Amino acid sequence: MTRAGLIGAAVIFVLALGLSFVSGLIVPCCAIIVGIAAGYLAGMWERPNQGGLATQRGALAGAIAGVGAVVGQSIGAVANAAMLGPTGSLEMMQQLGVDVGNAGIDPTMFYLSSFGTGCCLGVFSLVLMAGLGALGGVIWWQTTGKNQGGAIAA
Repeated sequence: MTRAGLIGAAVIFVLALGLSFVSGLIVPCCAIIVGIAAGYLAGMWERPNQGGLATQRGALAGAIAGVGAVVGQSIGAVANAAMLGPTGSLEMMQQLGVDVGNAGIDPTMFYLSSFGTGCCLGVFSLVLMAGLGALGGVIWWQTTGKNQGGAIAA
């Protein structure tokens, strides 16, 4: 469970860090695949002897992997905000046709809101990955686990 979770955390960290420069909303989509994979790998490597145990181990592996999403997305959001800057964000809004008038953007609030948004999306990804890790554990149990006579309880 730990090994599968750490591998998933490394994968989603790299994905979240890179994809946060495009859009923070892409990371939860990737979290779906990585969460299921972490849960499946936890079942495959630990081979629990009960379906409920496979589900539990999958959920824990998904949650461990989700920590990588929180960290990666938070760092990526701040790096993206630093690259764009408050004035760049204001110019982009005007180019998109949003009437902002003479509104000024407070730099402190701009960076804090970027970090907060990254954290919230990261926590959403963590919860999503934990649930889908449980699904990955169930998938492993249904396809392979229940047919193994020599399954071990770890």
